[in-house]
Amino acid sequence: MKLPGKGAALTGPDIGERLSLAGHPGVQPPSLSRYRNAQHVPPEQFLRALHRAAVEDAGTDNVGISLDQLIQLREVAKQTSCPKCSGYLKQLGELRAEMAGLKQLAALRGSAAPLPVPPLEGDRQGISFDFAAAQLVSRAVGRMRNGAHEEALGLLREAPQLMSPAQNAACITSFRQQGEHALADTLIRLFGREQPEKDVMGLTIALLDLGSTRDATAVLRMAVG
Repeated sequence: MKLPGKGAALTGPDIGERLSLAGHPGVQPPSLSRYRNAQHVPPEQFLRALHRAAVEDAGTDNVGISLDQLIQLREVAKQTSCPKCSGYLKQLGELRAEMAGLKQLAALRGSAAPLPVPPLEGDRQGISFDFAAAQLVSRAVGRMRNGAHEEALGLLREAPQLMSPAQNAACITSFRQQGEHALADTLIRLFGREQPEKDVMGLTIALLDLGSTRDATAVLRMAVG
């Protein structure tokens, strides 16, 4: 949009000021952004002021849509609006965090030599425990970044029993890379306190192989403390 008689395009704050002159005061840039990104259906008064300002600026023939058509489009948008969108947006945030975790773990595995994984015993349902480790990282990080801290930490409780020392080491290092130090510290504490000496040594060696000397030392201290 441009001011009448001027050639400069308007910025967000300018548009708010222009709409105030057209009879719709108090529109802030965040609201304009939500309308533009289809996060909210704008009120009818806003659309009337917007159309009036556009006509005053460009002329009726150059606007490209009548006021009636604009109001009809608003009604269609209201009918197709999604009451569950906020929930979907939250899930999308979790999925994005999970994807970041998967990328981090993939980068970690690609930069280090493969670590030995002991053969599974007992339950053999074709589950890929490498995939399980990646899922653990992504889900825990996703929960943490959406404020569900207790739920995120709870996901780690069975990791020492379900995954090998090498896979736990990969998870710890991935948590560190993503800045989720509480998750890394919790997994170290659980593993060091609950697992037998052989597994503790396995985790320590795996962390050293990954360059995580500080975490390797922390595991040993937790085990003997």
